[in-house]
Amino acid sequence: MLNHKEMTKHIRTCIKRHNIKALVRIIKTCGDKVIQVNTPKYGVEFTEQEQREIRHIAINNNLTWVRGLPIDAEQMTNPSSFNFYYN
Repeated sequence: MLNHKEMTKHIRTCIKRHNIKALVRIIKTCGDKVIQVNTPKYGVEFTEQEQREIRHIAINNNLTWVRGLPIDAEQMTNPSSFNFYYN
């Protein structure tokens, strides 16, 4: 099983393989380590296709949404930033 750092690197590689420009990093929030995917520039949004691919990559790698909930496209409304949990 990969640790958070290795999973973050793996997600970064997958996103790059899909030709999506994004910043992928680990952040700590409320005591949890979260894998955050952001657009590389302020004011830029991911396209609908890029958003779908990012969510698909997260689901395929067993990442979750808040507190272990399944990733729900309807609730992930920020087109420039995604937070995923890895347990």
